[in-house]
Amino acid sequence: MAATMGAFPTGFGAHQRLSHLRSAPMILAGFGMGVCGFLGAILSDSLLGSALVGGGIAAICGFATQYGQAPWWLTLQWSIAFLLAARGPPELPAALMRGSLVFAGAALQTLVIVVAWHWHPFGAASDVPRAEATPPSSRLGWLVQLFRRVISGQAGLRYAAIAGGTVSAAILIERHLGLGNGYWVPMTALIILQPKRRDTLVRTAQRIAGTFLGAISATLFAVIVRPDGIILVSCVIALAWATYAVQRVNYAAFSFAITSTVVFLIALTGLPEPDAARRRTIATAIGAALAVGCRYLAGPDSSIEPSQQK
Repeated sequence: MAATMGAFPTGFGAHQRLSHLRSAPMILAGFGMGVCGFLGAILSDSLLGSALVGGGIAAICGFATQYGQAPWWLTLQWSIAFLLAARGPPELPAALMRGSLVFAGAALQTLVIVVAWHWHPFGAASDVPRAEATPPSSRLGWLVQLFRRVISGQAGLRYAAIAGGTVSAAILIERHLGLGNGYWVPMTALIILQPKRRDTLVRTAQRIAGTFLGAISATLFAVIVRPDGIILVSCVIALAWATYAVQRVNYAAFSFAITSTVVFLIALTGLPEPDAARRRTIATAIGAALAVGCRYLAGPDSSIEPSQQK
């Protein structure tokens, strides 16, 4: 399962671009997810440690929003890897194994996509690089440019604080409630949280609608068909493909597809589909309510542009 959780999100990196190296987002995502997966597992027994470190990584994700979609997506994967691992066993060997499997899954997905690009360019491989400003000619120039962005990014720092605080609060709440698969609470809160309140509301409505319909559909399918292992694997493959296909089409459709995928994926571990769907729906509702509440309590909108990537 850990390897799958590394491979599945890495696939979305095929549509991101950070530099002229097309695979850079996937490589950095895989490395970061492996490290954050290890940290999450190590801190899983510490509520305060999980809340502080999880909130810190989420704050980095919030700050990265002002630098564009790709940096936001990249740091989001790190945060998600930490949140998933923070509910696992805290023993060092298990943590090392989890981090290694996450990295291995991401590396395999990256390799498959890079090979596929040679036959059929898609995503970042088919994008025409945008004209960029002349880069600084030295490392000192890069540092000066970064420093200027940081000190002038008051809106970015403010949004980073909102994101970090929201995720920390979500971790504390879901641990207190003892929810099954409770990691969906902080994950949902971070994913739908946007710099502008209106965008947060729209994203919340789409997320809840897609999650609810995906959970209902997966449950009905499980009750009517009663799938065995082979059918479950086939459903995961088909729905994963659908998730990749609709990721830039409609956020509600994306939420529907990814919810169904996760329900069947969790079912492979032995948890019945109706239970997995119920847990995902409850956690999503709590995370969405928390994101909206924190965003409105935080005051006026930030001036940075919201991220559109799922």
